[in-house]
Amino acid sequence: MNFSESLVVLRPLHTTHDTLYGPRVGFFMSDATGALGGLVQASNALLVLVSEGLVECECVFVGDDEDARTLYRVAELAPPTVH
Repeated sequence: MNFSESLVVLRPLHTTHDTLYGPRVGFFMSDATGALGGLVQASNALLVLVSEGLVECECVFVGDDEDARTLYRVAELAPPTVH
């Protein structure tokens, strides 16, 4: 699967998640795993897409979960940053 095909598969996975830092839009590795055909494929695809700047990620805490989770989003769908 090339970059464009991976992004087409990942775009519909975006949902809003209530986090410790407020609502964030994106998807988790578990979502990408199902969409991209397995953990190895999803991990490899996200590694390349993040390194190319096509996917962004951030560490979040969801609900009462004390474990940090990585939330991914396709870069073109990221909300604008205010400095």
